[in-house]
Amino acid sequence: MKQLADVNLIRPILIFLLVLMHSFTIYGGGWKLPLGIEDVKVYYWLAKFLSGFRMQGIILIAGYVFAFQVLELKRNYTIKGMIKKKFKRLIIPCLFFSIIYSLCFTPLSDIFTISSFISIVSGRGHLWFLTMLFWSFVLMVVVHNYIRVNAWLILIFCALISLVPIPIKFGIGNCVHYFVYFYGGFLLFQHRNYVFCNLLKIRYLVVSILLYLITLILLTLLNEYLLSIKGDLNLIFKLFDLMIFNLNRLLMAVTGILCVYLIVNYFIEIKKIILSKQILQASSICYGIYVFHQFILEYLYYYSSLPKHLGSYLLPMGGFAITMLFSILFSKLTLKTKFGRFMIG
Repeated sequence: MKQLADVNLIRPILIFLLVLMHSFTIYGGGWKLPLGIEDVKVYYWLAKFLSGFRMQGIILIAGYVFAFQVLELKRNYTIKGMIKKKFKRLIIPCLFFSIIYSLCFTPLSDIFTISSFISIVSGRGHLWFLTMLFWSFVLMVVVHNYIRVNAWLILIFCALISLVPIPIKFGIGNCVHYFVYFYGGFLLFQHRNYVFCNLLKIRYLVVSILLYLITLILLTLLNEYLLSIKGDLNLIFKLFDLMIFNLNRLLMAVTGILCVYLIVNYFIEIKKIILSKQILQASSICYGIYVFHQFILEYLYYYSSLPKHLGSYLLPMGGFAITMLFSILFSKLTLKTKFGRFMIG
């Protein structure tokens, strides 16, 4: 089947950055610090730097590939057909691995509760991404097949809606927040020839990197400000401040994705690099690495003696290396079985 060279390179880059970010996220406030580990300020900034675009980039690539299938391969998707396809591809693996996640990291007394059930159905831990992606594909079919409005107006509407927090479980609330990137990926593929002809220049790469750094600093300052006034504002002002925070996060994600996309296509389209067999193989196991990596990392950080042996400064590097190694190993072994290919193939 015809493939997209840029996707085969961007996908492993984003997964690599995702695992790296999660290895450092104990210093960025996302996860609690393991017992005996002290906070390291430089790692805090590294976690912030890596956290701005990797999930958004992955879903943008999903929209990009969807556009490739619809616009270039001329595939026609119905709502029913997409639900059936993506339920098998995303929801069944989500439920399966969420149950395993619960059995591994939840006290037995808390497993058989309503909140645990909702968590499993919504996607435990990092598996929330799978339910969100499921609804994004379904919504994309609805938009593509039935919404006859200017595409850029749809994108602006999705961007505005993404700023408002919607506390709905089962991946729906997350879909509302992230769909702007899925649809943005669709439009990016649709207009890729314009991008290749006009934006694959060094100056645009530099500008996108600078914009990303600026939005990173602004986002971090806004986060510190929101934490400082957490109990001082009424609900309306808190919502307004959160929307401003989400706007900056949106700009940070867009500039970060733009950096990766322009850099990758600069080398593919301008420098004419040919992707190696190893890169193509890495792209094929990204789904498995995503699924397995957090299981391994959480075990290393909270249930093993690794923090004690490596200490505060070496722990994230050691955790990252071990997690990547075993994620790749588990992915390859899983894909050797029929059941494994059904789950993460």
